[in-house]
Amino acid sequence: MNRKFLKQLFILTAICCSFYACNLNSEKGTNKDSTLNQDVVVEESSKEIKLNSEQLKKLNTFFSNFSEIFQESFAKNELSDNIMINFAVHHNYINYYKRFESVSNGEKAKIKENYINEIAKKFFGKEIQKQQSVTEIEYKNGFYFLAQASGEAFAFSQVEKLEDAGNGNITAYINVYTASSGWTGDVQANPKTWKSNEDGNPEFSYKVKATISLVSNKESDGNYNLVDYFKIK
Repeated sequence: MNRKFLKQLFILTAICCSFYACNLNSEKGTNKDSTLNQDVVVEESSKEIKLNSEQLKKLNTFFSNFSEIFQESFAKNELSDNIMINFAVHHNYINYYKRFESVSNGEKAKIKENYINEIAKKFFGKEIQKQQSVTEIEYKNGFYFLAQASGEAFAFSQVEKLEDAGNGNITAYINVYTASSGWTGDVQANPKTWKSNEDGNPEFSYKVKATISLVSNKESDGNYNLVDYFKIK
């Protein structure tokens, strides 16, 4: 893709949408979606895309939505209803807990299927074709049921490098870290600044290579959707 065109496309999509931007350090039940709303610089001599610190934080937040639910790998042609349902239910549970109703004496929580459709469209740009039960998640009468959980370790992402993949796509190389639920440090900080003696200090878990596509509709998250996602052990 022409570098000048890609840069103009980034600018156009950034102007089109500036909602759902929140801090990655938000507590459970707080929306952590984000947008890229400033110009992005594409290096003319290579495929690498350069972001300023604020833009980088927003992309870290976008990818952390996937690492925090421990997203499994999938190729472009493998994106299924099951993958989108699993992501959307857990994403809602972590970031929009108030959408759930407690059932079975608090052992489980249920959420309406329309919230699942909303998240699938926002992050993947696709609609769920068949509402159904998936691993550990039951679907019944328009609701998804999930076992309640708390105090677990959490994972977050930091983008290492971005490259122009052509045709409005971007390849991202990501480092994923895991910390205990009691850790209160800065997930956006340079890992070298994390104190080694701090309780539950984050540890490097694995790398991810992912593709995001640029889109221009306001239903997407920050004007990009996840196309594929590969864990690199």
